Amino acid sequence: ALSRHIKELEDELGVQLFERSAKSVELTWLGSQILGYARKMIALRDECMGMISDAVERMDNTVRISCTRNWSFTDFYKIVETFKKENPNYSMDIMQCTDHEVFKMMENGRAAIAFARELREKQTDGYERIRFSTDEIRVLIPCKDPLSSRESVSILELKNRMFMLHSTNSILHDVEMQVCRDNGFEPSYSLRGMDLYETMSLVRGAECVCLAFGSDYLSENLNNVYVLKPCVPRLYSFTNLVYNKNILTGAEKKFISYYQEWMSGAKR
Repeated sequence: ALSRHIKELEDELGVQLFERSAKSVELTWLGSQILGYARKMIALRDECMGMISDAVERMDNTVRISCTRNWSFTDFYKIVETFKKENPNYSMDIMQCTDHEVFKMMENGRAAIAFARELREKQTDGYERIRFSTDEIRVLIPCKDPLSSRESVSILELKNRMFMLHSTNSILHDVEMQVCRDNGFEPSYSLRGMDLYETMSLVRGAECVCLAFGSDYLSENLNNVYVLKPCVPRLYSFTNLVYNKNILTGAEKKFISYYQEWMSGAKR
C-alpha cells in the first residue's frame, strides 16, 4: 500500500522521489528537497489549526457589544462590570459608537449584542429585544426664553427659534428634523453639537433650543441657565438590549441570561 501511494505521488508530481535497488530505497536529491517543503507544510497546517482552535475558544469566551456613547447608561455599565467580576474568564468587547453605527456593527458581525436607543417601541428587523428603559424627549430651552415658563412647549412654537441640531449620526437629529417637518417647517439652525456638555454650553451661549433625552440631564444643574420642558406632542425613546440569537457565543448567551436576571431584580 505504501509503495502504491509513493508511485501515485511521483506520477502526480511528474518526478522520481526514490532510488530503488534490490537492497535499499533512498530519496533522490529532488525527493529530499521536496521533503523539506512537506515538513514546512505540515508545520504550517498544525500552526493554522492551533490558531483556529485558539480563536474559536476566544470567540466563545468573548461578549461583543456595540453601545452608543451616552451619559445615562451608567446602570448598563454596572451590569457589565458585575458580570465581568463574576465571570473573570470572559472578555468584554464594548464598542462605543454613534446611534446609527450600533446596528451596522451587528449587521457586519462585529457585535452580536447592541445596547441602544430607538424611536419605535416595536421593531420588525428580526432581532430580539429586552427593554431597559423608556425616556421622554424634551425641549432644552434657555431660562431667559419666554417659553421657559410654560408647563410644556409645542413643537410648532419653536418655528421661529434657532435650533442647535445634533449630529446627523444621532437619532435626536432624526427626531428634530421629523417633528419639525410634521409641523410644517424646516428647523433653522446655526450650530451642531454632539455630547451632553457641548449641547449645554451651546444652548446657553447662543440662546438656541434643542431636543434632549430627559434622563441625560437629570443629574445636571439646570437652575438659572436652561430648563427642560415636555414637548407637545409628547415624544419618547426606548432603550433596549438588542441581540441576534443566531450568532451568540457561549459567553454572550450567558450575558443575556445575566442581564435578564438583573432586570428582574434577581442580581441586584
